[in-house]
Amino acid sequence: YPASLPAGFPRTGIIANVAVHPDYRSRGIARRLMETSLAAVRGRGEVLLQVEERNVVARRLYETLDFDTEGVFTTWRRPAGARRPPPSNQPGPYITRRTRGEWKQEYALAQRARALGRGGIGWLRPLHQAFFHRSLWQSVTDAFNLRSLERLIIRSASGQDLLASLWVERAFGAAATQLTLLLDPENAAVCGEALVLSAVRRFDGSLLTAEHPADDPVVSFLLQKYSFAPQRTLVHMRWRQPRLSP
Repeated sequence: YPASLPAGFPRTGIIANVAVHPDYRSRGIARRLMETSLAAVRGRGEVLLQVEERNVVARRLYETLDFDTEGVFTTWRRPAGARRPPPSNQPGPYITRRTRGEWKQEYALAQRARALGRGGIGWLRPLHQAFFHRSLWQSVTDAFNLRSLERLIIRSASGQDLLASLWVERAFGAAATQLTLLLDPENAAVCGEALVLSAVRRFDGSLLTAEHPADDPVVSFLLQKYSFAPQRTLVHMRWRQPRLSP
C-alpha cells in the first residue's frame, strides 16, 4: 500500500504482514509472495518494510531480494502506573518550547543526531525539512483532528544552536503520548536526561511510548532508568529496484 511521505520523495509502497502458516514454511512460499509483489511494482517506485530484528530467516530472505537496512529502532513503553521519580536538587539545562523560526536549527540538530544511513527520525519519517517546518495547512489539519505536537528544546549557551529536542505528540482517543528525542551526540547524556525526566514528571500517570535507534546506548540507559521497557526492535528496510533494461 502507498507510503505517506513528504512531497519530493520517490513514489514508495509498503509491504506488511508477510506470513506463512508454520506447517508450510521452508517451501519457498514467502519468497514467491515477495517476488510476485515486487514484480507488480517494478518500475513504479521504491518499497519499504519492517521486520523483527530477531527474525533472522526473514531478514536473510529480504536481503537476497535486494532490500537494504536503513535503520534499527526499538519501541519503548512506560506504563501509566510507573513510579514517579523522586525530586532532584541538581540544576539541569533550561528547557523551553521551540519557536517556529528555529526550525532550521532543529533540522540541523536532527542531521547530527540521526546521521544519514540510520533511518531518519523513525518509521515513515525520513530526515526531511517537512517534519520541522510544518505548513499552516498541516497545523489546521492537526487542530481539526485533535492532534498536537509540542517541541521542547535545550539551546546552546550562545543561543544559536539547539542541543536537544523532544517531540511530544498527543491525539484524541490515543492511549499513549508519543515521545521523540533528538540529541546532539556531544551533549546526549545531560540533555537527554533533562528532557526525559521532564516528560516523565509532566505526564506522570499517563502511558508514554518512544521509538529510538537501537544502537544508542545513552538513550537506552536513560529510558530504562525512568521505567521505560523495550517492547520490540524492528529493522527498517528499503528495496531499491534495479533499473529497467532499455
